[in-house]
Amino acid sequence: MTEIVSDPVSTSIMDKTNKSHFRNIIRNKAKRKSVLLLSGLENELTLKSREFEDLKKKHEALEEDYVVIKSQLQCGERGDRSHLEDELKRLRETFTQRQDNWIKEKLEMQASILVRSAGRHGNWPLDHGQTTSKIRELEDHMQLNTGTRADVVRRRLQERVEHLERKLKEAEVIEQMYERLKEEYDDIRTRLRDYESYSSAQKILNTPHSDAFEREIRDLRARLSDSEKAHKAEIAHMKLKASSKEAQHNAELSTLRQEIVKAGRERDTLKNLLEGTQRHMSSLKATTADVNEEEKQLQECYATIAENEERIQSLEDQISEARMESVRTKTDLATQKAGWELRMAQLQTRINELEEEKILSSGRSRLSGLRSKLELAWQKEREDQQRLLKEITESNKELRDAMNQV
Repeated sequence: MTEIVSDPVSTSIMDKTNKSHFRNIIRNKAKRKSVLLLSGLENELTLKSREFEDLKKKHEALEEDYVVIKSQLQCGERGDRSHLEDELKRLRETFTQRQDNWIKEKLEMQASILVRSAGRHGNWPLDHGQTTSKIRELEDHMQLNTGTRADVVRRRLQERVEHLERKLKEAEVIEQMYERLKEEYDDIRTRLRDYESYSSAQKILNTPHSDAFEREIRDLRARLSDSEKAHKAEIAHMKLKASSKEAQHNAELSTLRQEIVKAGRERDTLKNLLEGTQRHMSSLKATTADVNEEEKQLQECYATIAENEERIQSLEDQISEARMESVRTKTDLATQKAGWELRMAQLQTRINELEEEKILSSGRSRLSGLRSKLELAWQKEREDQQRLLKEITESNKELRDAMNQV
C-alpha cells in the first residue's frame, strides 16, 4: 500500500521538476535572444553615432571653408575695386593732361596762322596745306587716344564682370554642397533620435515591474525637457544664423547697389567726356571728311552704354535672387520648427500611453481616482495639438503672403 501511495507523489514531484526545468530553459533562451538583440541594437547605435559625429565634423569643416572663401571673395573684390579706381584716376589725369597739351598746340597753331595772315602785307608766305595737315594730324591723334582709352575702360569693365560672375558661381556651388550635407546631417540625427526612442520603448515593454515604468517615465520626461531646451537653443541658433545670413545678403545688396550707382556715374562721366570731345571736334573741323568715323565712334559709345545698362539689369536680377533666397531661408526655418513641435507632441502622447499602461497594469482599484487625471492629460494634449495646428496654419499663411509679395 505504501508503494502504491508513494508512486503518484513521486510522479507529481517529477512532473513539477520537469516543468520548472523546461520553464527555466525557455526563460534562458528568451534572455539570450534579448541579450543578442540588445547587443546588435547597441552596435548599430554606436555605428550611427559614429556616422553622426563624422557628418558633424564635415559640416563644421564646410562651414569654416564657406566662411574663409566668403572672406577671400570680399577681400578680392575690394582689391579689384581699388585697382580699377586707381586706373580710372590715372586715365582721367592723362586725358586731361593730353587735352591741355592739345589745346596749347591748337592755340599756338592759331597764333601762327594769324601772324602769317597778318604778314601777307609784308610778303610773308602762307603755307595753307601744311597748316591743314597739322590740324588733321592733331585731330587724328586725339581720336586715337580717345578710342584707346575707351577700349581699355571697356575691356577692364568686361573683365570685372566676368570675375564677379565666376566668384558668384563658386559661392553658389559651395552653398549647394553645404545645404546637401546639412540635410543629410538632419536626416541622420532624426533617425538616431527615433531609434533611441524606439529602443527605450522596447526596454519599457520588456520590463514588467511598475518601478521600471516609473523610472522610464521619469527618464522620458527628463529627455522631453532636455529636447525642449535643445530645440529652443537650436531655434535660437537658427534664428541668429538666419539673421546673420540676412544681414550678409543685405550687405551684398547694398554693395551691388553701390556698384550700380558707381557704374551709372562712370557711364555719365564717359558720356560727358564723349560729348565734350564731339563738341571740340565739331568746332575745330572745317570740312565733313571725317563724318563716317565720328558716327562709328558714336556707335561704339552707344554700344558701351548698352552694355552698361545690361550689366545694371543683371545686377538687379541678382538682387531679386538674393531676396528670394532670404524668403526660402525663412520658410525652411518655419518648416523645421513645425517638425520639432510635432515631434514633441508625439513624445507627450507616448508618455500618456505609458502612464495609461502603468495604471492598467496596477489594477482596477486605482482607476476611479486617476481617471480624472487621465482625462485632464488627454484634454491638455488635444488642446496643445489644436494650438500647434493653428500656429502651423498661421505660419504657412504668413509664408505664402511673403512669397506673394516677393
